[in-house]
Amino acid sequence: MVSIIIPIYNSQKYLRQCINSCLHQSYDDLEIILINDASKDDSLKICQTYCESDTRIRLIENSINEGVEMSRYHGLQSANGEYVMFIDSDDWLCDKTIIEKLVKYAEKENADYVEFGMQRVIDKWGLIKQKSSRHEEIIIQPDLFDNYYISFFGKSLLSVNMCGKLYRKSTLDKVDLYPLGLNMGEDEAFNLRLFPHLSKICMIPDTGYSYRWGGCTSKYNPYFYPHLKKLFLYREKLIKQYSYYKAVDPLRIEMKNVLMTQIAMLITYNIYPKPELIAWIDSELNDEMFQRVCTLTQSETKHLMDEPEMVFIRTHNSEGLYLLGEKQYKSGRAMRLLKRAVFILTNLF
Repeated sequence: MVSIIIPIYNSQKYLRQCINSCLHQSYDDLEIILINDASKDDSLKICQTYCESDTRIRLIENSINEGVEMSRYHGLQSANGEYVMFIDSDDWLCDKTIIEKLVKYAEKENADYVEFGMQRVIDKWGLIKQKSSRHEEIIIQPDLFDNYYISFFGKSLLSVNMCGKLYRKSTLDKVDLYPLGLNMGEDEAFNLRLFPHLSKICMIPDTGYSYRWGGCTSKYNPYFYPHLKKLFLYREKLIKQYSYYKAVDPLRIEMKNVLMTQIAMLITYNIYPKPELIAWIDSELNDEMFQRVCTLTQSETKHLMDEPEMVFIRTHNSEGLYLLGEKQYKSGRAMRLLKRAVFILTNLF
């Protein structure tokens, strides 16, 4: 059996497509676990209707909004399948045979998880913006940990997403995956803790998952910076725990980029007037963490300490970081306008 876990919050517009894509799979030994996270729209009614029409569907109702991380955890705790798959409620499975293929491959290779291709789609028109390209690959220990764990510390060798994977439930049960309280980086936090306990993973070239592009781009995300900062500190601890020191510099470079993105977002959405924003930057630079962030020691990355961002962090030049953030804001203006246009158009019809 495969347990499909779908966290739901105000997803009435897309929810039927998501659930139907699961029900119409060629592999039918499924349980579909819907977690309604205190939705304010008609998502609950839609869930209840599906539960009445198909015995494979179960509903968990959160009395208060707990977030996607905790909702997924509730689903995982109640899952009965030998395998587990996570799907976001505004996405869908675009290949009716994908679960059958994944189960056959997982059983053939005795894999801890099998990863398959994902494609970005511009909302309901189905216009594919980007399709992942991959080839069939099997990675086992010790190569898996030695050379690929770094994917969770700033080097993109493997996907850190929870979606687009079929997990073996017995592997998940070995690991403490209790939520860390994140609304950003929760997928990475999940796989980050799981990865050291894996023996074998597999990738297949088939594209089976569609996710929407263009919707959540017009609002300031207050969780972005504090939660990625929290995740940074957590990953520092794991580097020490596993003596995985090759990940130190990539992680610090990633955190530098997070800071610069946050500054650009604060400018973009006019969260603070300039004097207050510069004062905020200054207060962040007083955090001892940033003296680690601007210190690189590995031969292939040490030269990056001469980048303006690193120099300004090291010298506590808040004004300089503000100007770099302003430049980043201006360079991203065209893409923001495009995404905003897509968002507006997809909600007109």
